[in-house]
Amino acid sequence: MNDFLTELKSSTLNKKPGTYYEYNSVGPELLAYILEQVYDKPYAVLLNDFFHELKMDHSYLNDYSTIRKHIANGYKGEQLMPLERNPLLGGTVGIVASLPDLIKFMKFQLESNNPLIEESTKKLFENDDDDKLGYLWDVDVAEEEGFYYVKSGTANGIESIMLICPDTNYGLILIVNNTSDEASNDWVNLYYKIESDLIKYPRLNLSSLLKEKFITDTDEAIEEYKKSIKDVRKYYCNPGDLNQFGYQLFTNNKPEDALKVFKLLVSEFPNNSNAHDSLGEAYFRNKDYKNALISYEKSLELNPNNENAKQYINKIKAL
Repeated sequence: MNDFLTELKSSTLNKKPGTYYEYNSVGPELLAYILEQVYDKPYAVLLNDFFHELKMDHSYLNDYSTIRKHIANGYKGEQLMPLERNPLLGGTVGIVASLPDLIKFMKFQLESNNPLIEESTKKLFENDDDDKLGYLWDVDVAEEEGFYYVKSGTANGIESIMLICPDTNYGLILIVNNTSDEASNDWVNLYYKIESDLIKYPRLNLSSLLKEKFITDTDEAIEEYKKSIKDVRKYYCNPGDLNQFGYQLFTNNKPEDALKVFKLLVSEFPNNSNAHDSLGEAYFRNKDYKNALISYEKSLELNPNNENAKQYINKIKAL
């Protein structure tokens, strides 16, 4: 830590504080150091006191030796990544926690009136790049979620994210122990899928329930979908889910089933430009160029900036 502070003194600020943001690991370590000076206690003690207050009895800072056998391995693809100890105070990385303890932390954020929550999540910085930051959280207001704050991070072989939505009273914690490109894509897609479902809860995402059936028995899935979706108090569906099923059927070399799914998509979301675009592609792949042209023109009508539709319209007219 002494080396860190010494090196920090050699740095020269070239921008006015509070006017520029770039993600870095210096700030959290400085915050931990400031807390030590304010409370005249080691950061580890302050953190353990906080854990104790929340009954997070299985959370530790830089204490790997006694709990190593309980720590999930991290990977990058098939490569086992090392478990590295933070040589500084631990403001940036070094906490090991069980998932039940993280849920206690999430409940604390959603249910407690502790003033530190409001302080730590108030917006301190905003710029033209749409960065909106609290102390360590990204903060913003969304149309459906209301006020929310979120933090994601990548360590050696681990990707994690925590989302807190106090206005709509839900949270989300998602951790994967692989940082390959494929795993990262799955992590991102799963995060948005789960959050979409949480926003609508207690209604259920019908496409999630019928996912496997859409791929294996498309006709039966569509029939069941049409019956169930009428119960709007219990079920809902996102256009992106049906769109994904259609393209999965393309991948499985089932273009006729894909066409059926995209027809369903358009019937459910008639004002969705992307739905008509996908239906146009399905007709095109099934060599029904007349209906493909109609679908692409409708997509372009709904979204005049759809360059893909323009290209396919020209291609069809050339045929």
